Amino acid sequence: MILLIHFLDMINKRKRRSLLMKPNLFDYATSELSQDAFLCWLLKWGEAGLHSVNQELHRGATRFIHKIFSLHDYTLDETVHQVRIIRQSKGLDVLAIINEKYAILIEDKTFTSEHSGQLERYLEEIKTNVVTRDYIPLPIYYKIIEQSNHRST
Repeated sequence: MILLIHFLDMINKRKRRSLLMKPNLFDYATSELSQDAFLCWLLKWGEAGLHSVNQELHRGATRFIHKIFSLHDYTLDETVHQVRIIRQSKGLDVLAIINEKYAILIEDKTFTSEHSGQLERYLEEIKTNVVTRDYIPLPIYYKIIEQSNHRST
């Protein structure tokens, strides 16, 4: 979504009007696994070494990572050198290890809502697992919702 917002900011107002009924990737990829794949892909673009490959994707990914940190009142003051992605581990949709120091836990929802303390269980697993217990955990529920179209003035 951050990339879409940035893209819309880059085009002029006249062109925006023609995009009111813009295609939505998730109209076609409606499963959580498709959304998980996108989130993994986006997070990976946050690695500093990928800035020279595609500055816009890197910038969008970095903004997304910083937003997750800010939701937990953290500031990421270091360069993201490594993003290690782990998918579908012990029920958790996405685990992104940032610089072998932070653990972003993403419980992804499409047409459902949070239930049965999922994220709390995954957080407890991260805190007690010998491999991940020293990481700073940053858990989030992530849900794509349909956004209404609006006119730009």
